[in-house]
Amino acid sequence: MSELKTLKNALAILRLLETRQVVGIRDMAQELEVSTSAVHRICSTLLAEGIIVQEPGTRKYSLSEGVVLWQAGSTLERLLAVAPRYLRTLRDSTHETVHLAVRTGLKVTFPLALESARELRVSSRVGKTALMHTSATGKILLSDMNDAEIRQLIGEHQLEAPTEYSTSSLDSLIEEMRDVRGKGYATNVSETETGIYTIAVAVRDAEKHVMCALSVSAPLSRVRRTPEQHHGAPEGHFLGALRLCAHQLSEEVSQ
Repeated sequence: MSELKTLKNALAILRLLETRQVVGIRDMAQELEVSTSAVHRICSTLLAEGIIVQEPGTRKYSLSEGVVLWQAGSTLERLLAVAPRYLRTLRDSTHETVHLAVRTGLKVTFPLALESARELRVSSRVGKTALMHTSATGKILLSDMNDAEIRQLIGEHQLEAPTEYSTSSLDSLIEEMRDVRGKGYATNVSETETGIYTIAVAVRDAEKHVMCALSVSAPLSRVRRTPEQHHGAPEGHFLGALRLCAHQLSEEVSQ
């Protein structure tokens, strides 16, 4: 099954769960006209990523708490339809891998991506998720909330620290979000995976609410000598290209 078809089927499953709340594998397959094996594979991935949960008694599935989907015909859906050509320009301008990301509960999902043509590159994360507090795109999406909203969202959840550079303190995360709001961009320097650098900005709607995040990802060695080094030469170029792309996307979708 192609990556795009799998993504479409996964979104269809999530929309079905949003309207029907609790559904079994066979019912999903029949409703969506997809094979049971394909539905099972997609549900296993969504379950492992924490996007859906399985009812212990019935073995049926439902959306995890806090997962909210955009509505059909929404501004975000229109944005996803026009975004690919802008992502292509962003990828070609930076020569690095680019992603578009949205929030799903406490994680970030990646509906769209274009990989760098370079031999050494960051791989596409389409169909995968990332932690909100360690990913650059997640930080951008979190920064649209105020401090109280972030604390309520995180609640009693333990902040995982995948690497030694990851934030695991809620207070430290709140402080970082204030910095992100002030700068207008977020970075992830070896926080989700050692040796990977990502910078991200927000795409906003006509009311200035964050619809999604755009990012550029590269091997850290092409951007900084070490995770502790700041403001390597490519970072300014990445940020300028990201801001231009985000502005153009916002303008088209807001027309």
